[in-house]
Amino acid sequence: MNDAFAAAYYSGQANFGSFQGFGNTSGSTYNDDGDEVLVGEDCPGGTQINNGSNNPSSGGGPYGGLPTDEGDPDEDWMCEVFIQETDWWTCVSYGGSTYCHITETTYEITYENCGSNSAMSTSDDDGFCQPTDDNIPIIEPELDAIIWLESICETDAFKNNICVQDVWTKMKENNLAYNSLSAFLGDKPIAELCLDIKDLNDAAKKTQVNGTARLSGTSTKALVTISLNSTQLNRSKLDIARTIIHESIHAELFAMIVEAGGQENFNIYVTNNPGKSDFSLVWDYIQDYLPPNSNWQHEYMADFYIGAISNGIKELSDDLLSDGFKNYFSGSSFYPTSSSEAVTWNWDDFYEAVAWTGLKATSEWEEKDSETQNKYNAYAKYLKDMETTSYKCN
Repeated sequence: MNDAFAAAYYSGQANFGSFQGFGNTSGSTYNDDGDEVLVGEDCPGGTQINNGSNNPSSGGGPYGGLPTDEGDPDEDWMCEVFIQETDWWTCVSYGGSTYCHITETTYEITYENCGSNSAMSTSDDDGFCQPTDDNIPIIEPELDAIIWLESICETDAFKNNICVQDVWTKMKENNLAYNSLSAFLGDKPIAELCLDIKDLNDAAKKTQVNGTARLSGTSTKALVTISLNSTQLNRSKLDIARTIIHESIHAELFAMIVEAGGQENFNIYVTNNPGKSDFSLVWDYIQDYLPPNSNWQHEYMADFYIGAISNGIKELSDDLLSDGFKNYFSGSSFYPTSSSEAVTWNWDDFYEAVAWTGLKATSEWEEKDSETQNKYNAYAKYLKDMETTSYKCN
């Protein structure tokens, strides 16, 4: 994140949806703490300066208020204001090289200790908000929900489905799929994104899809459409949310193709942009998993996104999974097959099992042992068969 963007955000002229940073590193995670000192600002209400505590104050608001028992109430105590950005990465060794893919970007507004009469502290003016600094209340701002409404189109079929709208609203409230969809948001989106519900059944296929993501248009006016299959909505709200997350990742990968000028120009883009390791990795998958025998996007998702999908499902389960289902299975045991040993219910395994739906024709899934496959298949079937009716769509 750069200083110009941070200043624009703080003044209300920009939001996080219009910016996403990338970089190169190796390891399981990468923490890039922004050091954008924006302005001197009144300390937040409830902050006491220079005494190592944060006791509630009797007055003031988020950006106002004075210390309750330290400092002269006639003086204006000021704080340095930061927007702190953290990029979380997943890395993998592939083809003799290490590639890292950003999985989540989080933001915080922080206030660093300073002094009275607008005099900034020198002891704590180190460019970073450290845990050892005095009195740093951390506020996690909500991403501007308006950007979801303004930037993503919804067809009437999508808008008018009350149950799907409930799922989509919960996803927006939790900012689920936000990083995957960031390319379609902001003032200069890479492509337009639209959400739809329609009949996707194919009479020639035995198993019908739950949803699709399709790229159309040109590199300068591209459209990605996420469609839910209207004939496959009689299932749990949590699984419908999983479908939207799944298709959103497809949309993210399509956005990369658009940015590269089309799949036929992807290699040229990678050559001209050596710093974009995520594009380089995607190009490897495009070459290694050719249709019709393979789906490079599903292979890529199976290798990099299961954790993110699983975490998203877990977060949404508070709202989209019934208490009846949770109470029934918590602490229980089950038999994945008639010949299996009993398995104690594990919620993290359950969320991961649901995340694998739609990705079982991949190399990563095939490499799992049969015991794990059977267990995950059983978890997914329990969600399909035993979720209460009120937590299903029609």
